Amino acid sequence: MGVNFSAILEHSLNIIGLMGLPNMLNSDRSFEDLRGLTNNGEWQWLHDADTILHYEIHGFITLTGPSNLKIIFGKYLCELYHVSRWDDFTENQEIQLWLRRVCLSFSPLLNNPIYVPQIYDCDVFVLDGNTMSDVKEFLYNTFGESALLISDIKRIQVNQYNGYSGYYLDKFDDI
Repeated sequence: MGVNFSAILEHSLNIIGLMGLPNMLNSDRSFEDLRGLTNNGEWQWLHDADTILHYEIHGFITLTGPSNLKIIFGKYLCELYHVSRWDDFTENQEIQLWLRRVCLSFSPLLNNPIYVPQIYDCDVFVLDGNTMSDVKEFLYNTFGESALLISDIKRIQVNQYNGYSGYYLDKFDDI
């Protein structure tokens, strides 16, 4: 069984801002790079007509997008998920650059991402309404400082997180 890529990002959108997000991603000039990276595919809410109700009841909503991208929005955080395997992200420069550029293209709305293997279950922070400070504290207490390079996150056994040694806070200094 493989582990997929995920990125945790902070946002400050309220429910009104979130509702307009698919239209913005699909047509706003600010997201031309994103549309180019994803072949102009459509973004839409998974829960369509019941999106606001789902958010009010469950505290999160899911935006599905092109190229097998999905973003789960909680109160303060979101998780960008892709079907790429974590090992491919850390070892394949083409996949890594594409996913980093996708994350960078969200910069008009979202803060810099923290890349984590999905096995870390950081989506719990998104679903429970935690903040980026909570995520950083958890990751630091579990793994120490952020890796200096994405390729530094290797397969090892660390506590209950079999297989990986850390996380990476992207500042996009090199792209």
